[in-house]
Amino acid sequence: MLDRYEYINAELAENLICQSHNNKQASADSSIDLCFNIKNYVVVHKKNILLASYDTPPTNEYYFDVMNGLMKLYENNVFVQPILGYTINEHTIKTTESGDVVGSGYAILAKQKGNSIYEYTKMPNPFELKKSPDVDKKIDYLLKSLKELTTISQEYYNKFVSDLKEIMKEGLNFDSYNQANILLSKEKGFVFTNINNKLSSFKNQEDFDKCFIRNCLSLCCTSFEFCESISASTKNELKNLNGIIFEKCAAALRVQGISEDLIQKQGAFIWK
Repeated sequence: MLDRYEYINAELAENLICQSHNNKQASADSSIDLCFNIKNYVVVHKKNILLASYDTPPTNEYYFDVMNGLMKLYENNVFVQPILGYTINEHTIKTTESGDVVGSGYAILAKQKGNSIYEYTKMPNPFELKKSPDVDKKIDYLLKSLKELTTISQEYYNKFVSDLKEIMKEGLNFDSYNQANILLSKEKGFVFTNINNKLSSFKNQEDFDKCFIRNCLSLCCTSFEFCESISASTKNELKNLNGIIFEKCAAALRVQGISEDLIQKQGAFIWK
């Protein structure tokens, strides 16, 4: 086993991994990562820990660098979930068809408070044509989520945007397409979780800014304009709420010196 317990005692880490195997909440689907909350820690059973990407030399300690980068951000008051240590079964290391080097193992993370801003299993399908039995419950969940985001202070939005900028400057990639990775804590604001990869390089500052803006706008939800199981009045309410969230994100981007023209261009397809 390749052990890297950099920010946690090895004996404690191994004990947490053992405890996680006895946790009854494990998913029956062995193809996905499994997460277990144990006291102040999260134990992740990972199928594909990235050890080197197709565009980095295999001698680079890819995941080790990610762990250290996250801890640096965490210690500088950026609201991320740090990786404390990990272990990889060396017999599972392989090169994928895309050229990435991956291995299976376990990662120990510091537990962070907060709930995902959107949980997809609770959300209505944006392209649902036939009304499902639980669609009204899912619409209520989406409305509640959006309303909560509209009431969050501008200060929290500003912190979200400035933290995301620091994450990207550190060279780490946040998966903005999975909004379950963004937690909302009433005490702290927005917290970034599940950061596992390095960021691809950009040709210039404008390309960086475009990606940065798109990531910041991940607080907005997707369009439900074509969902036939949602009434026109409800769609209008959802759209208006989403527009408020967009404006809060835009205001935070302006604080970072991003031009209004670039904000509007990258936000052209936001449902508002």
